Amino acid sequence: MDLLHRMILPPELNHLKVMAPVTVFIQFLFIAFVGIALVSTVASLACRKLNGKLSQDLALVIPARFGIWLTLGVLPLGVLVFLVGQTLYGTKYDFAGALALIAPLAVVGLFALFAYRQNFNLVVGGFGVLATLAFAMPFVHLFDLLARPEMWPYINPLVPDIYNMQALCRLLIFIAGSLLVTGGALLFIYFVWPERKLPADDPWLRNIALGLTLAGAVALPALVVWDAAILPFGARSTGNLRFVFFLIALSWAVGSVALGMLLNQSRRRVLLVALLAFVTLGGELTRQLVVRDTAIGDKLALQRLDAEAYLATLREKQEARYAANAPVDPAMGGKVYAEKCASCHAFDVKVVGPPHREVLPKYKDDVKKLVEFILNPVKVDPAYPAMPKLGLTRREAQAVAGYMFDKYGEQRK
Repeated sequence: MDLLHRMILPPELNHLKVMAPVTVFIQFLFIAFVGIALVSTVASLACRKLNGKLSQDLALVIPARFGIWLTLGVLPLGVLVFLVGQTLYGTKYDFAGALALIAPLAVVGLFALFAYRQNFNLVVGGFGVLATLAFAMPFVHLFDLLARPEMWPYINPLVPDIYNMQALCRLLIFIAGSLLVTGGALLFIYFVWPERKLPADDPWLRNIALGLTLAGAVALPALVVWDAAILPFGARSTGNLRFVFFLIALSWAVGSVALGMLLNQSRRRVLLVALLAFVTLGGELTRQLVVRDTAIGDKLALQRLDAEAYLATLREKQEARYAANAPVDPAMGGKVYAEKCASCHAFDVKVVGPPHREVLPKYKDDVKKLVEFILNPVKVDPAYPAMPKLGLTRREAQAVAGYMFDKYGEQRK
């Protein structure tokens, strides 16, 4: 774990701006893949004795190619560990470490599900399902805890709270979403994708796919409403409610089209159902991110302030190195002075600020002190208003200071 903590660096300001959409995208890849792998394996195991060909088709909705399982299963989980670590960077609650501890269970489960698609061994498939489910409960519990910071000091993140209705609801949402996207994947792979498209219409496979889609579309809205109703007060927001209504409408549309296709034994609108199924899962994951960001908004705000201060420090150091190693352009000082300083200052008369002939003698032996004042001005004389911060770089401030002393020397002569 020490190695993991050393690898997770404080997030930069630009990183924070893209962290939320990247988190949703990576979660979508991982949860959709794990859900499809899990549900398709269970369906395949259930059909083994009834129809061997159908059992293989259900399982091979995700091909037995190691690269696919590595890219869509293992790698997104590793990225999630780092995203969680950076989201909570600076707090004492080691959720990234807890996620890393349960990650091997997911890897073992996914490897067993991958092996099942190569040999269709009942024991291997059953073990993969159990191992993946054993990972899913603490995984869902961890992400539920992110929305309940008031409980962090009292709950072990590795041990799911079986009496917590919120975590149970999130687990059921994961199952409903898995049913939904598995049905959508079966419809897309076998009835739209040209390389895998079945040569003839398969009513069994189509009906199973539509049934899974319909089951997920019916269950998900009720679970989302339940989840929103029992959210902690600090995690509630109008943004969450908007997503709840959006998901209800989207699920109703998916369920209506899927039911119509089941009743009419039609394969029209297959692509529409498949796409809406995946969009619905993406919408639910975005809603959960909104809930989390609302609950830990104060921590995220402090993180942004720390990142801004860190970025300003780095920029200041870089400018100082550049200013020390490169000569200052003499013409720059006069140009910057005319643009930034001349509206409030003159050399021999009072404008808004004091005349420079009264001020510059104090800095004759310490030009660096004048440069620091230009960069970060403070109120000195109560007879004059405070000088605003001009937003100059260190090189520009050095050029202005040099120009002022040159001009002051000419006027004295």
